[in-house]
Amino acid sequence: MEGRYSFLVADKRLAFAGKVFEYLMEPVLEDNSLLFYRHGLHRLVAGAVYRSIATAGGPAEDLALQLETFMRSFDPADAPVVFAATGEAPADARVLGEVLRFARGYSERIKARTEHLKDDAEYAKWVLDLTSTALMSLLVNGFGPKHQQLEVLCDDSKPLQGIASTFDGFIGRDEEFPLHGGNRVVSARLNLAGPIRFGQSDDNPTLQIADLIAGLAAQLYGRNPPAELQPLKADLDRHLHEDHILPETAGDSQMTAVEKQANMFVLRHLAGRAALGADPLKGMAKVYVQAFKRASSVGQRLRNRR
Repeated sequence: MEGRYSFLVADKRLAFAGKVFEYLMEPVLEDNSLLFYRHGLHRLVAGAVYRSIATAGGPAEDLALQLETFMRSFDPADAPVVFAATGEAPADARVLGEVLRFARGYSERIKARTEHLKDDAEYAKWVLDLTSTALMSLLVNGFGPKHQQLEVLCDDSKPLQGIASTFDGFIGRDEEFPLHGGNRVVSARLNLAGPIRFGQSDDNPTLQIADLIAGLAAQLYGRNPPAELQPLKADLDRHLHEDHILPETAGDSQMTAVEKQANMFVLRHLAGRAALGADPLKGMAKVYVQAFKRASSVGQRLRNRR
């Protein structure tokens, strides 16, 4: 199996924290969202919100549940804690608090720009499911570039069956195309021989192998990996897809202190604009320049003091 398989794992709460930026902030910033992605605001928000909601039953659990409800219904009325100032983020959740100020100030704009999603029941049902996201990564930025053409067989899955037709556009498609992923662009390719097929592992030995790998990955990359499986970890690590979502490599884990400070300055600035009902994008490139100058000078002063 060496070199012949690939898999993707995701911490679901961290992935959910990433959706907070996607569905609360991007609808407001979408006319120039590349500016914020390029500087890593989405990473700051994802990492910080994750730490606020990482513990099940923690102080931000009710807030997380309402965020989840909104991301399935796209109706602000379903999330009064988020949009109607009926509650606050925990005291130690600074970033989450600023995101709430932003969402409340721009609630009408968020509602207007997500309105088209409210009536798409199939989309809303699976909007937080990661199965289709993982499959897309494995195909267009994994097996697709490596092989001239692919026949794809998937285990029976309601989320995948619900979106399988979106892959039909890759049938007979031979060219490479750029794939924009926040602050980076990769070259992708996927040439399918036909529509995605579905089957059961009872009838397909290949799906049995896939189940085995998925089961091992779920155990070894989970919160309490069994000691007896640890000798297999190095073998799996070599096949882990780069789009995985784990706390030690995703969110704000790879950001520098200066990047975090600059983006925190920008987030506070955006939340302040929201409270005033001001234009969220006007002059923001200059605000980022000021933010990085300010963060860099603070960092230099601290280094000099040490």
